[in-house]
Amino acid sequence: MTEQLKPCPFCGGEAVMLGEDDGMYQCVCRNCESVQGGFYDFPEEAAFAWNTRPLEDALQKELDEAREAQSFLKTEAMLDAQRETLVLAAKNKMLRVALGDIKKVVEDSQDKQNPSYFDLDAKDAVFILETIENALLWSPK
Repeated sequence: MTEQLKPCPFCGGEAVMLGEDDGMYQCVCRNCESVQGGFYDFPEEAAFAWNTRPLEDALQKELDEAREAQSFLKTEAMLDAQRETLVLAAKNKMLRVALGDIKKVVEDSQDKQNPSYFDLDAKDAVFILETIENALLWSPK
């Protein structure tokens, strides 16, 4: 049994095997009558010659490699997005802690009955702003 013949590389027509048992096999397009190679001793050889498409095979290989690279890049992009989400979640958590600390400092500074009472001055404000800035700038390496 010979292998399935590919369509004609020129017109896309159906190919047929011509030949006798005398070793004169050849594949020909039914539509445009193009011939690939010469005559072959066995039908398998004629089919192999007809189906061999070096340029088409090389282009298909490049296409497969490009698709694989594209898939890899999509995976990398997804991982980057997940990393960014984790970084943002960590920053969010740090900001919530910093804001909780700020709220406590402000509340304590307003309650003169609280033993930890102190007046909020410029130094404290700078510390608070630096805490927020550090939380905003922080990102894991």
